[in-house]
Amino acid sequence: MTIRLRPRTAFGFIAALLVGGTAIIEAHHRIKYGHWVGYGWHVDLASEKVTSGIPGVERFWYAVVTNFTLLPGSVEACLEPNDVQPHEIPFYPVRIQVSNTSSGDWRTVRPELRLDCGADRMVRQTIWPMRSFATERMIIAQTGGFRQGDWVRFVAYSTFDDRPSKRRVLASPPFQFTNEWMGLGTTLCELMSEPERFTGQLVHFEAEVEKGLEKNIAVDRSCSAEIWLETLDFHDLLILSDTYKFMQESSSDPKYAVTAVLVGRF
Repeated sequence: MTIRLRPRTAFGFIAALLVGGTAIIEAHHRIKYGHWVGYGWHVDLASEKVTSGIPGVERFWYAVVTNFTLLPGSVEACLEPNDVQPHEIPFYPVRIQVSNTSSGDWRTVRPELRLDCGADRMVRQTIWPMRSFATERMIIAQTGGFRQGDWVRFVAYSTFDDRPSKRRVLASPPFQFTNEWMGLGTTLCELMSEPERFTGQLVHFEAEVEKGLEKNIAVDRSCSAEIWLETLDFHDLLILSDTYKFMQESSSDPKYAVTAVLVGRF
């Protein structure tokens, strides 16, 4: 026996499949990321717990880019060698941007770092409809250049810096730089007058920094308080930061009075 669907019945069946599939995708996205999505390329924020040994650093953050269109698209990736399987890991062009307000202008953190990839390591990947790719997992606090209350976002690109006019720009929802990275707000005077209250705590405070031969201290002259600073030399991204290098050099020069916001474990 042969069963034939009438055109109207077949159309209704296909429409039901599409509606049902869309509803499942939307529900899954709502549960995972907390919001609905529309047609187009979509960027979500994602994070995972990390044990870094760096004060205040508790999570990796990254962007997940999904193709919510009916057509495939392509992005460039840079293959980096890896000691374990898979032996090559794709890295996608991405920037971190910051704004002092949720609706203000965005500026790129560390703009001097180019998004380069050698021709022998670059590949073009096809992102099919309903498929995603994830950017490199980053420790936001390591990057530097943020203040308490700043708004931060990821911006992913479809190509590297050599063809900026042709690339798709994909920005994530903004999130706020919060106490997760800054700890308790206090002053050096409070730290020194109530050490038992702050011992073992992640704190941030503003103070002058003085560096010299066998000296690396923070000073608050309003109460004549000072404390020795232990900097994290393994903190590679901080050491590379122009702002951090300027602070280190200037605090060693008697011509300068350097004031900094310091974050660390007391």
